[in-house]
Amino acid sequence: GLAPSALRQQKLSPVCVRCCECVFTDDSWEIVKRDISLVKVKGTPRSCWLAACCGGVTSVRPRTSSSGQPSVVMADGGRGSPPPISDEPMVMAVGSWDRQGHLFDCRGGVATPRARLAPHGDYVIRTGFSADGSKVGTAGRDSKAKIHSVDDGSLLYSVGHGGPVLAIGFPFDMDQQYFATGGNDHMCRVWDLETGDKKATLVGHNNYVARVAFNADGNILFSSSYDGTIKVWDVATATCLRTIESHRPGGNARPKALSANPQAGTTMAFSGDGRGNLYQHDTRTEGPVQLNISNCDIADIAVKPDGSVLVVGGTGPDLLYLDIAQQQEFLRVERKSRGQRVTALAYSPDGTMVATAKTGDANYVHLWQSETDNCVSSLPEFTGLIPSVTFMPTSILPPK
Repeated sequence: GLAPSALRQQKLSPVCVRCCECVFTDDSWEIVKRDISLVKVKGTPRSCWLAACCGGVTSVRPRTSSSGQPSVVMADGGRGSPPPISDEPMVMAVGSWDRQGHLFDCRGGVATPRARLAPHGDYVIRTGFSADGSKVGTAGRDSKAKIHSVDDGSLLYSVGHGGPVLAIGFPFDMDQQYFATGGNDHMCRVWDLETGDKKATLVGHNNYVARVAFNADGNILFSSSYDGTIKVWDVATATCLRTIESHRPGGNARPKALSANPQAGTTMAFSGDGRGNLYQHDTRTEGPVQLNISNCDIADIAVKPDGSVLVVGGTGPDLLYLDIAQQQEFLRVERKSRGQRVTALAYSPDGTMVATAKTGDANYVHLWQSETDNCVSSLPEFTGLIPSVTFMPTSILPPK
């Protein structure tokens, strides 16, 4: 493709055919074909965008606003500028097959080691923080879930299942002093956050419980299982309110990713599987809503803290961003080498960063500016696969 300025100089029609599969456009031109992705081209003298063509011919034409003046072509469909990376202090947890959880202090897009958590006897599969940021939990293949102090990483207590613990989740509300786990024993369990005493056992799945997530108010628990279902539980009564059969059991169609909308008053969650099926669930409606995405075998998903954006990662692009209200994809970021895949991702509490874990020839954690293709930093290589990365849900840093 040629930049529009070059096209004008050569008096050529600004059209890019399939052999190039791209077209450049500056602020005074608009894309005629809409089903394409726009990516900022760095280092250009003018504000210039690269549009990836879906096939066939993509063309551009002079863009004018209602006043007749040139208007800007937004890469995100008019969402506005992405949020700048905050300088607020944050804490991030990483779970690894090296049998440990790792804490990092994050500030301005840079992560520095904070503490190593008490080790498990086998792989660490999932991590999560309490709402007040004082505790961090790890779920392990050794049949244990461990609660640690964020201050120094010391072990506070352990709880267990009758097999590997695959999931751990905490409410967003600080008043809800409990957390949930899910395991290979097909059960979910709810525990007292302060004491570790078991409050309830939730029975109903017919296969491994892969993920658990609380709704914004903490009174509803979502659980996803390899039996292909999402179950909605009333935490107070330990009863199943609904079983959602949007995913199929077994293989890549089982729901591997689950995330709830953290906005107060919402009853919404999202689930995804390795076949690229992505669903929106709401306890107030009857059935799930399928969200259309392409070329993405889903490994993990996360909701932006303000509830406006869903980010997806897996074996397709590094990151895929969707506008939740419009149920529409607006940005794809592809920076992986051949053989690499995203295994986990998380939004920072202020919504300015996304952390991704990648595996392939090496295992890394990368920090990205949210809703851009800007990778701002990378952590040193880990010795094992990284199945979990999470941020503390508040930017108030506890004492170290």
